[in-house]
Amino acid sequence: MPPAASPHKPTVSFAIAMILLGAAIYLLTGMESLTALIPAFAGLPILLCGLLAAKARRPALIAALVLSILGFLGPLGRIIPTAAKGELALNPAFASQLVFMGLTGILAVVLILAIRRPTQPA
Repeated sequence: MPPAASPHKPTVSFAIAMILLGAAIYLLTGMESLTALIPAFAGLPILLCGLLAAKARRPALIAALVLSILGFLGPLGRIIPTAAKGELALNPAFASQLVFMGLTGILAVVLILAIRRPTQPA
């Protein structure tokens, strides 16, 4: 069986995507609100965890998993009440929340699978 890919690489990639998402939305909305940078603020500690996972694999992956789950639940907690009121509007903020939820949700699944995978002896 071929060796499994290192899970720190997708973690770093997803974190960079979050940082770029936050920066892009901030610029596209005229740099009016720092809340547009929330995906970037969340991506920074996930990036750090991904970089640390190259050495201390399991603890850093668990930390990245917790952060990605929180990153998924945060926008969900805003989208559900807005949808219940019938006030959903496709604007940059909503699109950013959906993309951020997608990135963090997929990353959480990748990390769960990586953490559950048995480690190979060196």
